[in-house]
Amino acid sequence: MTPQNGAPMMVPLLADPSRKGTYHGQFSALTAGPHRIELPVPDSQEDPLSRQVIVKVPDLEKDNPQRNDALLNEIAAGTGGRYYVGIPAARGDGGRLPPLVGQLKDRSRETPKSGDIDKPWEELWSTWLMCGIVGFLCLEWLVRRLSRLA
Repeated sequence: MTPQNGAPMMVPLLADPSRKGTYHGQFSALTAGPHRIELPVPDSQEDPLSRQVIVKVPDLEKDNPQRNDALLNEIAAGTGGRYYVGIPAARGDGGRLPPLVGQLKDRSRETPKSGDIDKPWEELWSTWLMCGIVGFLCLEWLVRRLSRLA
């Protein structure tokens, strides 16, 4: 078996016990596109038997665009979740399931950006700055008073 742009790979053929002289083998195509299968005929000088197979990837959503509620419900139940069909069910209008909004955990958070104003820090900084300025003025007055300059 040889993919379009790849190295050939050997596929073992096993004898079919129910039908004498019949062999079968199986391979998984890893890429889409044409693949060539060649089978050399034992004890023959002829060219090997060859066949080209075109592999296509199925587009299941285009082939059958219907919602599979049973499968979706099974997946939700298997993962510990709930399956809501439509907006009314998510709002809890049917009464069968609790509203979806109540099931969601609040994961909001505040991320400060560079340059944002931090009110508590600004108040603390202003307080300490004011105390520092007042302290230096008092110290200057005291030095002047003791030196009899004022």
